[in-house]
Amino acid sequence: MTAFRLSVLILLILIVLLQVRLWSAEGGLVELRHLHEQVAQLEQKVEQQRAENRRLREKIHALKRSPEAVEALARRELGMLRADEHFIRLIVLPSSASVRGAENPDPAKTGETPSSDPATGHGPAEDLAEGHD
Repeated sequence: MTAFRLSVLILLILIVLLQVRLWSAEGGLVELRHLHEQVAQLEQKVEQQRAENRRLREKIHALKRSPEAVEALARRELGMLRADEHFIRLIVLPSSASVRGAENPDPAKTGETPSSDPATGHGPAEDLAEGHD
């Protein structure tokens, strides 16, 4: 074998080894593709966060400028009422046909009191009577 052929063979072996490392090793093209996918996912999350930030900024702006927005938020989030308003709760009772076929647990055994609301401690009659002087 001549020196020229030996040097070509060594160069070919080096090229093959470098190609294998490029395609399969750490820091290779496969990892690069995964990193590009991660970047795309993170960019999407960043855009979603920007949209959420815009929405929150608009909400803050409305709350600072508009008493109606504050009132709407207090009604929706805190369940607040005006001084001249009364809260009325409507309770829908099941029909007698559905009660006969259903297996309803005994409230005394479960510890529940169906006639009272756990948040207020009032029963339906008390809810209706509230605020009526």
